[in-house]
Amino acid sequence: MRSDGTPRPGVEPSLQDHRGGRSIHHAAPFGTLDTGLPQRTLGFHGGQALVLQLDPNSVRAHNTYAWHLEIFGRFDEAKDHLTRAEELDPFELEVKMDIATLFSFTRQYDRAIEQFKKTIEMDPSYPGTHWRLAGAYEETGRYEDAIAELKKGTLQPAQLAYGYAVAGQREEAQKILEELKRQQSSGHYVSPFAFAIIYLGLGDNDQAFEWLNKTFEENPYKLAFIRFNARFDSLRSDPRFDALLRRMKLVT
Repeated sequence: MRSDGTPRPGVEPSLQDHRGGRSIHHAAPFGTLDTGLPQRTLGFHGGQALVLQLDPNSVRAHNTYAWHLEIFGRFDEAKDHLTRAEELDPFELEVKMDIATLFSFTRQYDRAIEQFKKTIEMDPSYPGTHWRLAGAYEETGRYEDAIAELKKGTLQPAQLAYGYAVAGQREEAQKILEELKRQQSSGHYVSPFAFAIIYLGLGDNDQAFEWLNKTFEENPYKLAFIRFNARFDSLRSDPRFDALLRRMKLVT
């Protein structure tokens, strides 16, 4: 989706990941979900490289290519493409938010917070900015600011529950978790990633891994940035984390 709400030509509807929950756009189709990420992303790389050769001034191509570079930790290259995209269109909000998110991935939280705030100043209603800013606040221990930010814009119940959990307000997090369970049991769709995030915040690693694996089975792209999202640091020493990365074919 462009910042004006119109769909990008030739691009599937976005899929939610996390750094939780970012929209990832990808050319369709270039692989099957059960093969993990690289087959899909390598096919994408070739396609985007061709687009950039044909039109080196394509903001969309630079921006989307940057995200796929970040999946593999190629942050310097990704930053170059995002910088070029911003030069080409200084008012493209998605590019500005993506730059802020790159700062979060590389743990430059002060720069991330500053960039998210600039994006919000341009459009307070732009999707995703508030809860991504909240994520940067959480990583710097500013939990009250994070919770306040999570209550702005479109409510993301799982993100709010995570915010409550890491802030020590476990009862509030449990209330949201129970409501999502109730919705699921009554037949409403609830993303398995939502449960994974809440259990992660609550420190229930067994349940977090169970729901992360269910997320992979549903759509591995939702976990595309798990290697670099600081939110998952508490899981990295667990052998199940490496097993999940191997299942995604992000490590050997």
